[in-house]
Amino acid sequence: MDTNSLSGPIRHGVASLPMLDTLILATNQLSGTVPPGIYNMSTLQIIELQFNNLTGPIPNNNQSFSLPMLQLFCLSSNNFVGQIPSGLASCQYLQEIYLPYNSFADVVPIWLAQLARLTVLSLGANHIIGYIPAVISNLTRLTTLAICFSNLTGEVPKELGLMRELSYLHLGNNLLTGPIPPSLGNLSKLSFLTLTDNLLFGSVPGTLGNKNSLKLQFNNLNGNLDFLMPLSNCGPV
Repeated sequence: MDTNSLSGPIRHGVASLPMLDTLILATNQLSGTVPPGIYNMSTLQIIELQFNNLTGPIPNNNQSFSLPMLQLFCLSSNNFVGQIPSGLASCQYLQEIYLPYNSFADVVPIWLAQLARLTVLSLGANHIIGYIPAVISNLTRLTTLAICFSNLTGEVPKELGLMRELSYLHLGNNLLTGPIPPSLGNLSKLSFLTLTDNLLFGSVPGTLGNKNSLKLQFNNLNGNLDFLMPLSNCGPV
């Protein structure tokens, strides 16, 4: 029932559907809080509630948040508040998390590193503070990491260079400092890298010159353009 003009709250009766495995109510005009029972449905694999006007916190413990079969969790572009629900740590089949453009207030949770099947992690445009934990590099299947338009501090962990499946990395519009780690150049599948509008300094590693999309503006970078030399091996378009 996505992409309609459905309005009002999500009814509590939805949580009483014992065989429901997919809940897609995206791109409507739904409002209010999500019925708590929806976060305790043992068969639910997909939750897509993006682009609504839903609000409120999400239960933040294993007793009130238990979705053992969950694979996709998308709440983008709503008005959710509170912490990123730690109950997600027990969702061992989880592959994709989309939470951008809400009002979550949290750090980047270390427990995310437990989600071995995770391929997409999108947390941008929330009130995310603190550093990027190096342990996030344990997510070796991750293809997309987006934590932009937040308040991250500290350095870009060199350990991100161990995430060999990563193709999209967006850490722009934060307060990150320090040099750009050369290890990011080891990511042969990385085609989109954005570190714009941070406090990064130093020279651009030569290993980054072969990326399809490299956005580094509004930092304190210096040095020369030698990192663009790999482009000289490109033939005519």
